[in-house]
Amino acid sequence: MILGRRQLQRWLQILLYAKPSKGGNFTSPLLQLATTRGKLLELIAQHNQPRNRTVADIAFTVGIMSLMDALFNITMDEVLKQITVADEVGAALLRREGFYGDLLKLAEYMEHIEESAEMLLPTLNRLELSVEELNEMQLAAYDWTDKIATHG
Repeated sequence: MILGRRQLQRWLQILLYAKPSKGGNFTSPLLQLATTRGKLLELIAQHNQPRNRTVADIAFTVGIMSLMDALFNITMDEVLKQITVADEVGAALLRREGFYGDLLKLAEYMEHIEESAEMLLPTLNRLELSVEELNEMQLAAYDWTDKIATHG
């Protein structure tokens, strides 16, 4: 198992209740960004490996976990000391290495496109993804996060 079930449930509970609004919806921009990243990485992984649901699930987890350091104001090293992850997940989160690291870098490039535009195309090429496909996935991820944020 990539994450211990109890550890993951505990972490999700913390995130879900970190900054709830009065209506029970989450309002933390950082939490919304982490959720959007998770969905974007999942969608890219599904596109890249459509028959491998496990890869998409891991990609979603990498996206969500990628901002845990900022959410909890601790280093990513500290986060990973508390939650056991597969080596490839740790490599992506700590050093942006491997397949999941490429997915994460791509999401970060999209978030900071003005500084990262020249790095976007080589990463898209490695992931066999067009700019149009990435834009569609980004919009789908935003829409998905918005639905969660407003409807719970």
